[in-house]
Amino acid sequence: MTRQALYVKAIDLNPNDFTAYLLLANNLPPNGTVQLMNGTNMTQQALLNSATALNPALPAHVNLGAIVHANVGVQQSSA
Repeated sequence: MTRQALYVKAIDLNPNDFTAYLLLANNLPPNGTVQLMNGTNMTQQALLNSATALNPALPAHVNLGAIVHANVGVQQSSA
């Protein structure tokens, strides 16, 4: 069983475990998606949002910022 499959199983067993969402997000490739056992397809951003919703004190915004920067890029102003 892969790490990704183990995290998916962990979420299925305990959907309130923010750690499983965070670890699964960190194991997805850029622009990757994963299907949870309940049929829901999730991106890295959705997984990190779920982790943060379950534990608002989690600094997942740091990881989310890195994902957004890597996937979208940052526009710089010429001021």
